[in-house]
Amino acid sequence: MQLIITETASVARILATFFNANNKHFGYYSSQTHFVVWIDDCKIDIKSLDFKKVSKENSFKYKLRPLRLVNKSAFCPVTLKKLTLIKELVLLSNSIVFASEPSGILQTRFEYLKQYLNITIPNSTVLLTSLDKDFLKRTFLSVDTDKLTNDFIIQAYHNRNLISSIIKKQFTKVYQKVTDNINTQLCLYKTPLLSIICLRYLNSKASRLEKTCKVRVNINAGKTTVFGYLSKEYKTKQYAQRVAKAIEKEKEITLQEIKVEAVEQEPILLYDFFSLSIKAYKLYGYQVSKTLEVLLSLYRQRFITYPFTLSQYLSYKYKDRVPKLLNALRDYPLFKEDLLHLKLARLNYKSVLKKQNLENHGILTTLKIPTDLNVCEKAIYELIAKRCIDSFTPKKEIRKAKLKFFIKNSLSHLPIEVYTGDVLDMDYPNVVDCFNVFEHKEFFKVDSTLIVEKTNSEVQSFTFTSTLEYIRDEFLGFLQNKTVAQSHICFFSDVFLTLSLTLEKLIQNGYLYTSENGFVCHEKALDYYKKTKNVGLNTFSCLFEFELLFYKQSKGEIEKQEFYNAAKEKLEQLERAINDLKSSAQSLKGVCFKCKGNTLKSSYYKLVCLNKDCNWTMPRLISGAYLSNTNIKDLLTSNRLEDPISLITRKGKKVKAYLYFDSNGKLLFDPIL
Repeated sequence: MQLIITETASVARILATFFNANNKHFGYYSSQTHFVVWIDDCKIDIKSLDFKKVSKENSFKYKLRPLRLVNKSAFCPVTLKKLTLIKELVLLSNSIVFASEPSGILQTRFEYLKQYLNITIPNSTVLLTSLDKDFLKRTFLSVDTDKLTNDFIIQAYHNRNLISSIIKKQFTKVYQKVTDNINTQLCLYKTPLLSIICLRYLNSKASRLEKTCKVRVNINAGKTTVFGYLSKEYKTKQYAQRVAKAIEKEKEITLQEIKVEAVEQEPILLYDFFSLSIKAYKLYGYQVSKTLEVLLSLYRQRFITYPFTLSQYLSYKYKDRVPKLLNALRDYPLFKEDLLHLKLARLNYKSVLKKQNLENHGILTTLKIPTDLNVCEKAIYELIAKRCIDSFTPKKEIRKAKLKFFIKNSLSHLPIEVYTGDVLDMDYPNVVDCFNVFEHKEFFKVDSTLIVEKTNSEVQSFTFTSTLEYIRDEFLGFLQNKTVAQSHICFFSDVFLTLSLTLEKLIQNGYLYTSENGFVCHEKALDYYKKTKNVGLNTFSCLFEFELLFYKQSKGEIEKQEFYNAAKEKLEQLERAINDLKSSAQSLKGVCFKCKGNTLKSSYYKLVCLNKDCNWTMPRLISGAYLSNTNIKDLLTSNRLEDPISLITRKGKKVKAYLYFDSNGKLLFDPIL
């Protein structure tokens, strides 16, 4: 008898059908050869210990326990009942297979359950990258339940949770005691996210803005109209308008040069979770949590493969399955016409297939075609299906003609790029049937002109999508520098998922809000950044280093004691950094300029007098300069700064000036000429 343990009831139902376990009981399915049970109503938690209080030999001990009900001392009766049921099924079984989604969080839950129940019979873990029948058949036929696993390697996920718990609970207590701030919670995810976003936001506010105007010229080219921008930019709109009027008056321009070349097309890869989340946000405005919910629904209905992957490639062993998947998509009405003329024997595998044995692959559709999806599920499914088709469709040649026109009255050249071939209008401008109209003609008529204003900043604030892209590029670059194999990147998928959900929570909790120019940081976000920027958690390097340590442990690349020593050293460095804040976190002392009281409150943006009859305020961020506690104390003491500070004027020029209070307590500056 074999026991199959999975996470959710929906996946258990699919596996029960696969094993013909059609006898349904309370909490499990059974047949003559298999039991199938799920554990989403049976949660096991860990009680972590402070790393300083345990022996040096084993620095990360933990205790397992069932979760308690909220505000009650008794354990959850549902959990205890399910645990009792699983114990009984284990006694009746000869072997166990843990059927887990390829997620570190879920694998951790199975390992907790295994250790809590003290399971000693042969067991193994199967990663459900797909719930398709063919995949399940291949996977379960190759299961080896007699394979022994190193307990130290299994504990990688335990240690990840323990270290996160230590930082969140133990270090937060130290930090709150040092800074007298009971509202700040330190976290490996929230702190670096807010740090990079706030820093970029402050730099964008202090950066110089340049407004320029460009002249767009529309040219009549036979049956179509093409456009381009003058090579010269203009500082004022009036000057650009004069040039545009002169061009319209001329009405005819000369083609000086034409160069035709083939376009090197970028390969279209399969979606991973990040690229799909970004696409869904741009097209439909779906937040990450919404995309996650829809993907889980599609996966558990067996319409797509496992979606929470960081890979956009496909292992070479899946090559024979691709034609079957695309052939199945012909039954989906939207793609029937596109696939009608696609020759399945001549698909493009070059850019997508990898010879390495990837532990995870890009998101694919399955042989099961949906017929009754809701609006959100339909939108996401069609994105995935369209990308699957585009990734394997042979690319047709796209040619580009570089045109160079001369306009007499503008004293500037007009470069235009024109494309022909299998081109989508949304991807390329100026698409024409052929280049004949340009190759046999010298003079062209100007249809119209348009003034386009652009505001350029030296530093742009992060947007939602650019933040996700920045995190992905930073982490993948870090892993590449550390020579982590492409096939093993799936180990880190939970980190990306947690970071993206944390970013969404920061918006929901009012730390950030979006605007046309990117994220705008609320004052409480800037306060958090100010108080945590010197802790050691303000960059992703700390998080990435810990994740690399867990990865090496999971792969058995480091010895047990080496892992404990490295982790303990990193934690002690963080604690020292927090304790070093004691001198800089002392409360600000001074006397209010107006009422002469000493009840002052400091935040990132301003200093406020708490006297209700006074309400005097003083800004801390002035023309790109941030006033430190020392600067404020000097101002409150002598009403003037003795040392000049660097300011940025509205025109973007840097000047040095002395700050001082006028008779009304308003902060002014005296520039040094």
